[in-house]
Amino acid sequence: TSHAALLNVLLRKREDGEGEGDADGVGHAEVAVLLALLQAKPPLSPSQLRDIVEGLHVTVREEATMASNLKFSNLVLALVSKYGKELASCGAALRLTSLAETITTPLKRPITTMLSRITVQTS
Repeated sequence: TSHAALLNVLLRKREDGEGEGDADGVGHAEVAVLLALLQAKPPLSPSQLRDIVEGLHVTVREEATMASNLKFSNLVLALVSKYGKELASCGAALRLTSLAETITTPLKRPITTMLSRITVQTS
């Protein structure tokens, strides 16, 4: 589908030999596009969900200001609210929980609350 093609572009892999197979982070422009894409809730494979979560981790690690960015927080919230069960079943919910702890916007609390419900239900 066109959603899958767009997602693959956003989740491009490094092919420079260094960090091979690692997800790239997402920039400010990609955050807006990825947010719009996730709000449409296209079907995503477990590997795509793990890649998104890893890409978000890379983003916060490489650009610390994203932790205080409201659009970025909205992206994490959309991911959790739309794909919570899928994140739990593919093992990405715990990784996303550690990312949520770095968020400094008012959306941190609803994100962490949703994630705690998801991880408790799957335990």
